[in-house]
Amino acid sequence: MEQLFDIEGRQYLEAAIEMGRGGLLICGHIGSWQVGPYLLGRLLGQFHVVARPPDNPYVALDA
Repeated sequence: MEQLFDIEGRQYLEAAIEMGRGGLLICGHIGSWQVGPYLLGRLLGQFHVVARPPDNPYVALDA
């Protein structure tokens, strides 16, 4: 999986983790964003995701 994607700026996030700090990643709804959390979990370990529901009621899932 890691060979299929390029992560730009990964070194900054890894440096923050090494210093015991966190980072903020912002992702738009462009491209293969669905695979991002899976890939980051494999590369970095545990992390948290914050998302807002879509505006389109036909694609929004009821929680």
